[in-house]
Amino acid sequence: MKQNPKIKIEKIVSDGRGIGRFEGRVFFVKDVIPDETVEIKILNEKKNFAEGKIVSIIEKSPYRITPPCKYFKECGGCSFQHIDYRFHKIIKTEILRELLRMNSKISYEDGIEFIESPPYYYRNKVTLRVNEEGLSLLKEKSNEFVNIDECLIVNKKINGIIEKLNGMHLYQNYVNKVNIRISKAEKILLTLYTELFDISQLTLNLESLDVDNIILFLKDKKPVYIKGKGELVNLTNDNIFYFSHSNFLQVNDYIAEKIYTYLQSVVKEGETLLDLYSGIGIYSIIFNTIFKNIYSVEGNQSSVHFQRKNIKENRIKNISVINRFIDSSFEIKDSFNFDTVIIDPPREGVDKTFLKSLLPKIKNQLIYISCDPATLTRDISIIKDEFFISEIKIFDMFAQTKHFETVVIFERI
Repeated sequence: MKQNPKIKIEKIVSDGRGIGRFEGRVFFVKDVIPDETVEIKILNEKKNFAEGKIVSIIEKSPYRITPPCKYFKECGGCSFQHIDYRFHKIIKTEILRELLRMNSKISYEDGIEFIESPPYYYRNKVTLRVNEEGLSLLKEKSNEFVNIDECLIVNKKINGIIEKLNGMHLYQNYVNKVNIRISKAEKILLTLYTELFDISQLTLNLESLDVDNIILFLKDKKPVYIKGKGELVNLTNDNIFYFSHSNFLQVNDYIAEKIYTYLQSVVKEGETLLDLYSGIGIYSIIFNTIFKNIYSVEGNQSSVHFQRKNIKENRIKNISVINRFIDSSFEIKDSFNFDTVIIDPPREGVDKTFLKSLLPKIKNQLIYISCDPATLTRDISIIKDEFFISEIKIFDMFAQTKHFETVVIFERI
C-alpha cells in the first residue's frame, strides 16, 4: 500500500487505541478520538489488520485537547490526556459494553453508572526507575527510560519528593528503583532498591528528605529501616488499616472510598462472607458487623501479616484468615457455603477451575471487583449460568489511562 490511508475512527478499544477501516482492512491507531478522520502512516502490517500512526488530522473531534503533560507522547502511562475528561465516560463505558458482547456474549442494555475521579494528582503510589539522569518511567511496551521531574496523575506531595530525589546522586549510589507511597493523612513511605550489599557504602543524606518512613533494600533483598517503622496507616469507616510498601491497596483514595460506600449499600446481611484476594483485610473488616462468620483468603504473606494486625487493632473476633494463593488446586470443603462472596482479583482474573467449583457454594450474592474488563468479562461467561447481573458500575480508578475499575453485583438466578 503506497499511499497514506485516510480513515475514520469508529471507536476506542480496550488497549487504548482507536480503530478504523480502509479498503476492508482494520487499522489500529494511537492518540485518536472516535469520529475523527485521520491520515495515517502504516507502521506494521499483519494478515488481518495493520497498525499506523497519525500523520495529520483531517476532521478533528470537538473533544480533542492539548495534553497537559509534557511526557505524554513518550511515557506509556496515560492514554487519554488528549481527550476532554468529559468524554472518557463514553469511551470507557463503550469498551466495557463491547467486551461484554465479545467475551460474555451478553448485550447489556441497562445503564452503567460511571463514577468520575479527580482527573489529575490522584495516585497515592508510584514506582520509578533510576538512571544517570535521575528518576524515570518507561516508554510503553519498552524498557527505554523517560526521565521525569513530575507525574501529573501522582499526588502533588509525591511529586515534591520526586523533585528532591532528582537532585540527589541516586544512580552513583547504586540505587536502581524507588517506590513512593502516601497515606490519606499525607504521611510518606519511601522505599529504595539498591545494588549495594552494605549500607555503609551509601553516601546519600536521606534524613534530609521530608518523609516519614524510609526503607532501603540491599542487593541480598535485606531491608534496612532508615527512618520510621516502614508502615503507613489509613482510617476507613472508623477502622484502622496498617500497610507497607508492597501491600496492595487501591491507588486512588477518592475512588476507593466511593467503592466502599457503594458496597455498603448493596452487600446483604448474612451468616457467612467469603472475601477472596483480601489483601490487608479492608472488605472483611468493613463488613464484619453484618456477618456472623467471615473467611478471608490472601496469598501474599506481608498482606496477611498486616491483615492480622488490622483485625487485632480493630478488635474483631469473627474473621478467619487463610494464607494461600487461589489457583486450580484450591478446594473449598463441601460443608462450606457462603451467603455472599467478594472477589477482587489481580488483572489475570480468577482461575477457571476454581471459579466453577466456587459458584455452587454461593447462596445469594457474588460481588466481583475488577481492574481488567477483559478478564472480568471472560469470567462473567462462566458466572452467568448461575447468576444474573443486578448492577454494573464503572469507577474511574485510573483517570487519563485506558484502565478502569468495574464492580458487578450478581444475584443467584
